[in-house]
Amino acid sequence: SSELAKQRVKTMDVEEQRDWGPKGRRVNTAELQAKVRLIEGRLALRLRRPGKLGTPRLEGLCSQLKLDAFEKSVLLLACGNTISPVVKQLLAQTSSGRFDAEELTVGRILQVLAASFHEQVEKRVYFYRSGTLVHKGLVRLGAKAYSRGTDDLTEMKLSLDRRVLDCLVGLDNESEQVSDGASANLYAPSAQLADVVLPEAVR
Repeated sequence: SSELAKQRVKTMDVEEQRDWGPKGRRVNTAELQAKVRLIEGRLALRLRRPGKLGTPRLEGLCSQLKLDAFEKSVLLLACGNTISPVVKQLLAQTSSGRFDAEELTVGRILQVLAASFHEQVEKRVYFYRSGTLVHKGLVRLGAKAYSRGTDDLTEMKLSLDRRVLDCLVGLDNESEQVSDGASANLYAPSAQLADVVLPEAVR
């Protein structure tokens, strides 16, 4: 019946809730939401008065590509998971296994950014190939290193394009400072053409 189906969905919502705080400590959701609204208000005021700092790069990108609040949050979460040890540690707490603790999957993103099971289902479309994030090449989806053998979208690993990351966090010139061998795909080769062309005697 419809009532039984609704009860099952409610049960799924409860089972999917994660304990972000210390064990035995009750989380005051209303208080946390009030803090979020306060911070969002400060950010909105800051954006209306850019001053000498100018408009943040992420805001400029969202304006240019017409990204909404959820897409912006996905980019922020992907940036944090790439360069912030604090964010990595927090996300690792949502993992059920040690092999995929550092992998950012669609399911984990939905778990963090969506408040309910219904919202998680609705937000799946953002990760379709027709979605702006994937279609514009801002993020890439791929198979997890350790897969459960399912092909569900939530099992897909999400990675942020390196150029997008560098642009958003201001690391545009980092590739020039990376030592040789540390990250070979981030810098141009320095070999001369004469060093790689075969001599006449051995052609």
